[in-house]
Order: sequence, then structure tokens, then C-alpha cells
Amino acid sequence: LILAHLVLVAFAALTWPATAGDGLPRARRDLLAGLCLGTGILCDYSAAPLALVFGAWILWLRWTEGGLAEGFRGGLRFVAGAVGPVLVLLGYQAAAFGSPWFPAQRYMPATELSTLGWNGMTWPTARLLWDNLFSPTYGLFVFCPVLLAAFAAPLFRRENAAGRLDWQELALVFAGFAALWLFSSANQFSHLQFNTGVRYMVPAVPLLFAATVPVLLHAPRLLAWALLIPTVAISWSVSMAREDVPTSLTRVFLMGPELPWVTVLERMASGYVPYLADGVSPLAVLALLAVVVWLIWRGGDPRAP
Repeated sequence: LILAHLVLVAFAALTWPATAGDGLPRARRDLLAGLCLGTGILCDYSAAPLALVFGAWILWLRWTEGGLAEGFRGGLRFVAGAVGPVLVLLGYQAAAFGSPWFPAQRYMPATELSTLGWNGMTWPTARLLWDNLFSPTYGLFVFCPVLLAAFAAPLFRRENAAGRLDWQELALVFAGFAALWLFSSANQFSHLQFNTGVRYMVPAVPLLFAATVPVLLHAPRLLAWALLIPTVAISWSVSMAREDVPTSLTRVFLMGPELPWVTVLERMASGYVPYLADGVSPLAVLALLAVVVWLIWRGGDPRAP
């Protein structure tokens, strides 16, 4: 999730429109993008393919804007932004493991997954290529169907279309998504997502969402609702039940709304709160919350436009 936020800031830094006298100068944008992706690598190794994509995109973009020299300077600025967090990572690995060059997985006790390939990294497998996108337990597009609309973004070519990304920005979006997808499908530890839900592909969400927005704005309303309603229902159910998509939908729609902390109390009831052992409904809490939200909304000036 932290990496997803860093990707969002980096993408915004590089693509946010700047008018005369407004916005970050080009050099600061490149530095900020490098800092974000370098910090991403410090947080998780899956930021490495994204850093390669963003760095290559800056090289190419600055080259098209100002020639080879400017492209080279843009790349140097990106690297300068990333080098600090990467050095912190290398320093930590040297202090913790005695070498800065190897990931933590090298020093873990051998497991079924860590013995595959190089410390759990292999070529992308067909199963993970599919499961990272469409598995009911951790597939990105199963948890968030509306993001499928991003792949229709190239069809909206009108120059003045609201929210439209140009072809250069779409190239960054889809290259970043593809790099993360291939990396996650080569990482055999992705199989462990069956008990966490969608995880490794989350950093691609800001990129795909940026391409999804103009599609939703200009698509037929029926199509937009057909994507939005299942996405909201799935997000709501998974947030309540904290299970895979089919299980979460079944529990919420057949057994009623849940609150995770209430569910935990119910499961601990035999040892701590026996009177909750037969189950407890969160409807009273949800009703109270609805009243509070309504009071906040009514607190504004009703005459304001």
C-alpha cells in the first residue's frame, strides 16, 4: 500500500499538467519521481521493475523534449533522487546479513517456495500470470473489476476528452503495470497471497485508475455502472468479512453486514465475553454511524450552493 502511494506521487509528479508559472520545474519532478521509487525499493523489492520503467520513461521523455543531453540529465536526476533510499537499503542488508547485495530471502530457512529458482524467483509462470489477475483469492481484477476499463483508454483519442491521458502517459501506465505483473508472476512467494487477498499487484492500481477515469467519464452509463456496482459491492464485502471475494460476498449478502472488530470479539467470546458466543449484529453500530454522518452533513449551510 505504501508503494502504491509512492507510485501515485511519482506518476503525478511526471504527468500533472503545468501552466505558465505553475507546477514543479522539470528537474524537481525527475528528482521527486526518483525519490519515490527509491523509497519504494527500500520498502519492497517489487518496486524495482517499476523504478526501471519510470527511469526509462524519463530518459525517453526528456530526450524527446530536449535531445540526448537533456535525456541523459533527466536520467541522472532520477537516479540522484533514488540513490539515498537505495543506500539505506544496502546499509541495512549489510548490517543485518553481512552483505548488502542479497535479499532477506537468501538467509531464510529453506521453504518449498524459497528453493525454487533464485531465492524464490523464477521465470513468470502461467499459473501466476493468471492468478495475479483473476484468482478469486487474490486476483487484481476480481477484487477490483472496474480497473478492466483501463484497457479501453486508448480508444478515447479526442484531444479535449475530460481526464484523457496522452499516448505517452498511457505507455507509462501499461508498461508499469506489465513490469509489476511479470515480476509478481516470477515471484513464487505470490502463492502465499491466498490468505491475504490481493497484495503484490496493488502498486499498479494508481496507474490503472488514471487510465480508467476517462473511460468511465465517456463510456455509456450502463457500461460504467456495470463495472462500478460489482466493484463497490466487492470492496464493501471484503472490507467487512476480510476473506476472499466469493466467501466475503456470500457472508455479507446472506448473513448480513459485518464489522471486523465485532467478528473478532465474537470469535474470542468463549474465553473473554461468553454472552457474545451466540453472535452479535453490528447493525446498531452501523445505524449510530449513519446518524453521525447525517448530522455532519446537515451541519453545513443548507443554503450554500
